Amino acid sequence: MDVSTPEGLLEALMQARPLTPAELDAFLAANQGEGQLYDYKSGDLTAKANRAAGLKTIREYVTGFANAEGGVLIIGVQDARPHVVDGCKPIGTEALTDWAQKALVEVAGMFSPVPRFSTVAHSCGDVLLIATERAPQLIPCIQAGKLTYHLRVNTSTIQVPEYLLSDLLVGRRRHAVLDLTLDGIGCVVDEDRYESDVQLMIGCEFNLTLENRSLVRALNVEVGVVGLTECPERVPVNGHILTFVDVVQPTWSANRHQWYPTIIACRNHPYAIDFLPPFERRAIQRVKGITLPGNPDGFYRCAIYLMPEGLPPRWFQLEMDTDGQVGPGLSRTFTPSFRRLVPLGRDVRPTLEYLVGEDAIKAMAP
Repeated sequence: MDVSTPEGLLEALMQARPLTPAELDAFLAANQGEGQLYDYKSGDLTAKANRAAGLKTIREYVTGFANAEGGVLIIGVQDARPHVVDGCKPIGTEALTDWAQKALVEVAGMFSPVPRFSTVAHSCGDVLLIATERAPQLIPCIQAGKLTYHLRVNTSTIQVPEYLLSDLLVGRRRHAVLDLTLDGIGCVVDEDRYESDVQLMIGCEFNLTLENRSLVRALNVEVGVVGLTECPERVPVNGHILTFVDVVQPTWSANRHQWYPTIIACRNHPYAIDFLPPFERRAIQRVKGITLPGNPDGFYRCAIYLMPEGLPPRWFQLEMDTDGQVGPGLSRTFTPSFRRLVPLGRDVRPTLEYLVGEDAIKAMAP
């Protein structure tokens, strides 16, 4: 992707792609002047005397981007032309990203996905970048107990007038509140040969229960599994999915293949839910999972999402061990001894990773 364009920069940062100093310089050279998807702020915002105002600016601009089309707030670049790096000031022993996240603590759960915070170690000083996608709802700034709303319009971030805010909020739709529980995991072990190696592969199926916990019916609920796999016959993941998850590349590879984030969507699965009345529960059985290489001391994390029509996805972290295939003469089917499905808040991303050895043991510790 071309990170010298505002669209490319936003996409790259939301996918947690590190930005180099040279790439930042190229972006500044190509984008003298501000726009709908980006804004520059001087590093003076992080000076000790300006930090309270700096956090206020972050709240207003990041929510303003989220209430419009998304965008990137770049702190550590002069506001006036020529836009060159002037660098952020040190925040004591605190990381710039940790300091900046304090500005959004009260409203973090309203973003979907949550903003990405990153820094570029430029020769002229550190530059802080805060990227956000368009939010599914209007996000307020909470200041002195009062709610205000901001909106990015071309090169400016403005406070939304009360009359316009009333128009925007009239007729807000009510949405179903859904929950998901894990009833069981079935795993099938197959031997698959790559070069001269014999590799055990695990195919997973999940049995789930979907519950509507609201008075509003849920329509066209899509269920999907996102995880890492070594399987060459992978399903390429859509880049937008990467904005919702954190990917941790395993340091080991049984067959010297690269690991790939993979998505399996279950919208057209025979057990998918087209209509779920209020307070009803529905079993979703044999949801296909990710194919992954077996390891005698492995621990696997993937993500499950559910998304009814008209709503952003709700994410769950699924964790399981892969110990069931160990030893000669073992049954070709097994149930993981450790399995857990954890619902995540709007401000938390699920992690895709596969741990082995001591790391796996620590992950399963109480």
